[in-house]
Amino acid sequence: EPADRSEFGIPENVPLLFNAGALVGHKDQATLLNAVAGLRDRVPAFYLLIAGEGTLRASLENQIASLELEDCVTLAGHREDVPQWMRAADCYVSSSWSEGLGTSVLEALACKTPVVAAEAGGIPEMVRPGESGYLVPNKNPEALADAIAACLESPDEALSMAVAGQQRVLEVFSTERMVEDTLAQYHALVAERLGLTA
Repeated sequence: EPADRSEFGIPENVPLLFNAGALVGHKDQATLLNAVAGLRDRVPAFYLLIAGEGTLRASLENQIASLELEDCVTLAGHREDVPQWMRAADCYVSSSWSEGLGTSVLEALACKTPVVAAEAGGIPEMVRPGESGYLVPNKNPEALADAIAACLESPDEALSMAVAGQQRVLEVFSTERMVEDTLAQYHALVAERLGLTA
């Protein structure tokens, strides 16, 4: 079930952007806030909900105030219902400049939510531009704003990419597939080692 927007007073008819991650430097919500400030001229109305807690909360609150985004951005703190918010969102936005696998992007695609993501870690493996989502250079608020605008302005196209992204997650990133691939690597290493000692 999608989360209930009314908890944060988010109107039903307004596009909802969602971001989940600790409020720390490499998650780079500062770039995301600069991007949504640039969206205001292009997208008549939208709302950004950021789930997560961390050392940069005060800094991000100050940035929200200085960019005058209080009416359309909420720092929701730590949430246990992130998948429900992913389902409620019109677009999941990842602004990180450093990631391992990028599990939040995987989760969003698994929920069939359109994704806009900065290039980091394993994210380009999941988000293929024009195929399974929108991929932009990291630390680039203008490119991030352009991609979010494209996502919101072409919802049918964004959704068809999200469907393809969900399929890709199921095919390539499922637990079973990861276990199979890991076991195959171990088998190859053992065979190689046995070959070396024979």
